Amino acid sequence: MSITIGRVISRILEIAASQLARSVAVIVVGKAIVFDDLHYSFSSRMLRFISPPGPITATSSLGS
Repeated sequence: MSITIGRVISRILEIAASQLARSVAVIVVGKAIVFDDLHYSFSSRMLRFISPPGPITATSSLGS
Protein backbone atom coordinates (compact mmCIF):
# COMPACT_ATOMS: atom_id res chain seq x y z
CA MET A 1 0.00 0.00 0.00
CA SER A 2 2.69 2.47 1.03
CA ILE A 3 4.69 1.61 -2.14
CA THR A 4 1.73 2.60 -4.32
CA ILE A 5 1.28 5.92 -2.46
CA GLY A 6 4.99 6.61 -2.80
CA ARG A 7 4.81 5.81 -6.52
CA VAL A 8 1.81 8.11 -6.96
CA ILE A 9 3.54 10.92 -5.06
CA SER A 10 6.73 10.53 -7.09
CA ARG A 11 4.67 10.52 -10.32
CA ILE A 12 2.87 13.72 -9.20
CA LEU A 13 6.22 15.32 -8.39
CA GLU A 14 7.55 14.28 -11.81
CA ILE A 15 4.57 15.84 -13.57
CA ALA A 16 4.80 18.98 -11.44
CA ALA A 17 8.53 19.28 -12.16
CA SER A 18 8.05 18.93 -15.92
CA GLN A 19 5.20 21.45 -15.86
CA LEU A 20 7.34 23.85 -13.87
CA ALA A 21 10.26 23.40 -16.25
CA ARG A 22 7.99 24.06 -19.22
CA SER A 23 6.49 27.20 -17.68
CA VAL A 24 9.94 28.46 -16.69
CA ALA A 25 11.12 27.91 -20.27
CA VAL A 26 8.09 29.80 -21.57
CA ILE A 27 8.72 32.66 -19.12
CA VAL A 28 12.42 32.83 -20.07
CA VAL A 29 11.64 32.81 -23.79
CA GLY A 30 8.91 35.41 -23.30
CA LYS A 31 11.25 37.63 -21.30
CA ALA A 32 13.94 37.26 -23.96
CA ILE A 33 11.48 38.27 -26.69
CA VAL A 34 10.22 41.23 -24.65
CA PHE A 35 13.79 42.27 -23.84
CA ASP A 36 14.71 42.03 -27.54
CA ASP A 37 11.73 44.22 -28.42
CA LEU A 38 12.64 46.78 -25.76
CA HIS A 39 16.28 46.72 -26.82
CA TYR A 40 15.32 47.12 -30.47
CA SER A 41 12.94 50.01 -29.84
CA PHE A 42 15.50 51.62 -27.50
CA SER A 43 18.28 51.24 -30.09
CA SER A 44 16.17 52.63 -32.92
CA ARG A 45 15.08 55.54 -30.71
CA MET A 46 18.71 56.25 -29.80
CA LEU A 47 19.72 56.07 -33.47
CA ARG A 48 16.90 58.44 -34.31
CA PHE A 49 18.18 60.89 -31.69
CA ILE A 50 21.85 60.55 -32.66
CA SER A 51 21.86 60.28 -36.46
CA PRO A 52 19.77 63.25 -37.64
CA PRO A 53 21.35 66.48 -36.35
CA GLY A 54 17.91 68.03 -36.27
CA PRO A 55 16.54 71.18 -34.62
CA ILE A 56 16.57 69.54 -31.16
CA THR A 57 20.34 68.99 -31.20
CA ALA A 58 21.01 72.36 -32.79
CA THR A 59 18.96 74.25 -30.19
CA SER A 60 20.50 72.36 -27.27
CA SER A 61 24.05 73.07 -28.51
CA LEU A 62 23.22 76.76 -29.11
CA GLY A 63 21.63 77.03 -25.68
CA SER A 64 24.72 75.79 -23.84
